[in-house]
Amino acid sequence: MVKLKLKKITRRYATLLVGLLFVVAAVYLYQLYHSPLQVEESYRVYSYLQESNIEHKVIYGPDQPVTVVVDAPLKAYITDLTEEIETDFYYNFIGQREAVIEGQLRVEAEISALAGKERYLVWQENYPLLESKSFNAEGKEFVIQEKVIIPFQDYVVLSQNIQEQTKFIPDELILSVKYYIDLTATTGSGVITESLTPELVVPLRGKTFVVEGSLKSDKEDGIMGKRLVPVLMMAEKRIASAVAAAVLLVLLLACLLFTEDAEKELDPIRKRIIKIFKKYGDRIVSYKQGPSVVNSDRVFYFGSFEDLLKVADELNKPILYNDSQADEASFYVFAEDTYVYRVKSLLGTLKGIKEAVLHV
Repeated sequence: MVKLKLKKITRRYATLLVGLLFVVAAVYLYQLYHSPLQVEESYRVYSYLQESNIEHKVIYGPDQPVTVVVDAPLKAYITDLTEEIETDFYYNFIGQREAVIEGQLRVEAEISALAGKERYLVWQENYPLLESKSFNAEGKEFVIQEKVIIPFQDYVVLSQNIQEQTKFIPDELILSVKYYIDLTATTGSGVITESLTPELVVPLRGKTFVVEGSLKSDKEDGIMGKRLVPVLMMAEKRIASAVAAAVLLVLLLACLLFTEDAEKELDPIRKRIIKIFKKYGDRIVSYKQGPSVVNSDRVFYFGSFEDLLKVADELNKPILYNDSQADEASFYVFAEDTYVYRVKSLLGTLKGIKEAVLHV
């Protein structure tokens, strides 16, 4: 089988590179085949929205010298003139699908006395404004509208009486009106339980007050479920990785089985010496110690080894080769005269030549 000859270093680096790439591809393929084709994800099986809003109207007492400012973007009110605060509470539940809805609504006023910068609670009194009111309905949407009157001036008087009785004047005196909604919605996807507490807050101390609190809110939520979804492009990744690993394996085997190290290119002189030893090696005697310089009076140089061989046959002399020479090769026949065939610029010794002969 004819193998592709490559430089030794090229063949080694190519084999190493392909081998490393194959290992990486094989490890990645192993990871892919041990990864799930599907993963579990959470999603909303039922979505719903809750909206609440507290609209208010401050009402001064009769025969007051001023009227309530209605259209100002930032409104403050006179405490001593305020008789009551009229509120319209609105709540809306909007579901994704039909549901059985039930629950309760109650409204409570809470007066709190606070002290210090840390706003420590000193005393607190609660007054019901709307007793617990049940509701139930079926459908995707449910609305509650409730009018609640806050007797503001009554609470101012109550708080003043408590201050006189306790002989304690708080740093802050706060009226909080809380609208408690507890709702349960039974759907085909599960049961929803919600509790909301919108709040209207006004101070009872001071010459004026502003209405604050969580007057308007929107809350979106849902019932969560789990499902299996396919991992994006997992099957395609497995196929592509398997093909890549197979190709790299074929290339690795090709590097190992169908390539070999190329021989180092021999120069013409070395090739000539190798040829001589292959053909006439049994006629050549090498030596390591002895004259390397011709001392005879007459020296005959031949242009070919074959001519030197003829002289050796006629004189019945051996052909000698000095194995200790490193830079040139000379073949000798010693008699009364000296006969020489010299190959100049030889790189290497007989040992190197004999090793080359074995690989030709």
